[in-house]
Parts: sequence; C-alpha cells; structure tokens
Amino acid sequence: MPSEKPSGAAVRGARRREQTKAAILDAAERLMADLPAESVRVEDVAEISSISVASIYVHFGNKDGLIAAVLERLLLAASDTLAAACSVAGEPIDQVAAVGQTYLALLLERPALAVHIILSGMQPPVTEIDRLVSQRLEDLRKQFEDRIQASVDAGQLQALDARSLSLFLFGAWHGMATLAHRRDDVAPTVEEVTAAVRLASRAMGIGFRPDAV
Repeated sequence: MPSEKPSGAAVRGARRREQTKAAILDAAERLMADLPAESVRVEDVAEISSISVASIYVHFGNKDGLIAAVLERLLLAASDTLAAACSVAGEPIDQVAAVGQTYLALLLERPALAVHIILSGMQPPVTEIDRLVSQRLEDLRKQFEDRIQASVDAGQLQALDARSLSLFLFGAWHGMATLAHRRDDVAPTVEEVTAAVRLASRAMGIGFRPDAV
C-alpha cells in the first residue's frame, strides 16, 4: 500500500521550522564572527533573529547544540566548496588552483569559519564541538593534498611531498583570511587579497613545474 503524502499543512509547517532554524543559525553565525563560542549568548541570538529563547532551545536543545549546528553548517559549506572545486573540468593542476581560490573566498565570505578554525586549534580538543572541527578540518586539508598528489602523478608538478605543500597552503589561506578580517590598518583590501592570491598561484605554478630549475 503506497504511503500517504504529507498534507499541505504538514509541508508548510516543516518549511516554517526550517526557515526558523536557518534564521537562528544565521544570527548565531553573525555573533560567532566576532566572539568565541563560549561568549555567544542565546539571548543575543534571540534578539538578532527575532525568535524567542524558548524556540531556540526547542530547535537546538541548548547553547552547545546551537554552536555545534553553526559549525556543522560552516564545515559542510567548506566541504561542498572544495568538492565542487575538485570536480571542475580540466587537469588536476587546474583543480588545485580552483580549490585554493574558492576556499579562500569562502573564508572571506564567512568570517565565523575563519575565526573558529583558528580558535579551535589553540587548545587540544576536549568537547565534541572541538573534535568535530578538528576532524572536518583535517578532512578538508586531505582533499587538497589528494589534488596536489594527483598533479604530481600527472607530471604537472615536480615530485614533492603533497602533505607538506597542503599544510603550507592551507595555513597561508587561513592566515590571509585572518588578516583580511582584522579591523585595523593591517587588514588588506579585497583587491590586495585577490592580487596576493594571483601572485602566489603564479609563483607556485612556475616554481613547482617539472621543468623549473
């Protein structure tokens, strides 16, 4: 017997719940762009999202559940971004360049991601949130390492240690994003970030070519 389709009211209710959750997550992410997770207050999330504190607890259980959901969403966005860059048409070396540019663009667009990737590594992982960030970040770096290794195997880069290069470039992207999110004279402009990425990509392409001296 075929299962019954959900009623229109049920569909609308589910849609409203998803919209409410998204609004709460958006508000929490805004706060997390400026604050460490432990300093985020549910009351402030409620004020920004115009959603009651009680409703936030209904959807996420507690503050830790909310913070974990924000980080999960950010890390999923990062994973999807890298997966899309890795699937672009072309040679593996083209995918390496695409991964770098798109991942840095995401770090600039979603400051909470850059902030909490940096902060989460200052102490050994203790909570489930810490372990989640640590594991997902390593998964992202490994995806990039695999693209570098594919470029080496295809003869498009010199024989080099793909892990070491992925660590260096991953650190460079996070460092550039951290600089860009500063609120003082040290912060580069968007144009300067773009120029720096292009220059670094060109230098890497020339320096690591198989025929480079």
